[in-house]
Amino acid sequence: MNLQKISQKRKTLAQLLSMEGEPIMMRLKKGKWYSAFEYKGRWIGVSLDAYKGEPSKAHLNLSDVIRDCREGRVPNGTRKKIRLLKPEKPFRKEYADVRRNYIDPFFGEMKPNELTLTLIEQYIESRWGRNKDGNLQAMERTLKTEMMVLRQLVESVDENFNLHKRLLADLKYVSLYRDLLQPLTREQIDMAWEQAKKARGGADFKRAFWIMVWTGMEAKDICDLRPKHFVNIKGEDWLIKDRHKTMLQKTTTVIKVPVLPEFKKILSEVPVPLDKNAPYFPNMDNDSCNKAIGKWFDRAGLEGYGSKYLRRHLGELALDLGQSETWVQQALGHAFDSKVTRKYMRVREGSMIDVFQKIANHG
Repeated sequence: MNLQKISQKRKTLAQLLSMEGEPIMMRLKKGKWYSAFEYKGRWIGVSLDAYKGEPSKAHLNLSDVIRDCREGRVPNGTRKKIRLLKPEKPFRKEYADVRRNYIDPFFGEMKPNELTLTLIEQYIESRWGRNKDGNLQAMERTLKTEMMVLRQLVESVDENFNLHKRLLADLKYVSLYRDLLQPLTREQIDMAWEQAKKARGGADFKRAFWIMVWTGMEAKDICDLRPKHFVNIKGEDWLIKDRHKTMLQKTTTVIKVPVLPEFKKILSEVPVPLDKNAPYFPNMDNDSCNKAIGKWFDRAGLEGYGSKYLRRHLGELALDLGQSETWVQQALGHAFDSKVTRKYMRVREGSMIDVFQKIANHG
């Protein structure tokens, strides 16, 4: 349908909304026109972006509001600036930070119905630039997270707005990957721990540090640890819990690890909640925990290392001990088809030297 036909449809609908020159389904409030009608038991009273002397403009915009209602959109929502959109369920802090730092500064003054593939491409270029061949480039997982935040904002006013199909399906860019640091050694972990011991307070962060070492769990899951997650199977204590679900995960995965004596000792220092559904660490949050651990590594002269590398430490040790990718996948609570597990399976230089020495001796 061309623009002329669309415009004519709007005018026709607007004419139907008038009766002998008197406006209906709208009212004046402080010199501005607002919609004024009920739709499926819900009162619709939104701004029509028109002043008292602009009834024709108000009628035209009212027709759009009615169309929004009929097509399942939030009235006027797709014509609001993105920075003004308020999802029904607030973002968690990390995603609120993505919105504040990246989405709103670039897309904030635009409206959902103004989004185009070209704008998405311009956003990517503003974040990561182009490579020497002139192609767009982006950190893939970071971009996916940022587009997830944008999608949730848009879907808060139009649940049928398919961001992927409409804007991302034809998007082309070169994936960038951060260079991983060498696997942590036990000596480096002890260096960070020495800095942790010098830090005032943060007892729960210090406990989380060693829980990461002995279980490979992330801070989010440690913050959520509850008595109900611990079970005894055939005389052995196990930790079994659903892993926290990120915006990028399609399915829930399960963490299942044996409770080692070292882990038991840490938990013995914490009062056991009377309610089995209550967390062991109610006052600890994910971001603060990760920042504290990162600072300890920085002070130990190990910049760039942090919580993620403590988690990878377990996977890398398991590889050294001859365990398979499937084993590491299950121990870390990764999905069976996850491509991330390989990041946790980098060969340590020391173990490589040992193997080559064994090969040489065998020969």
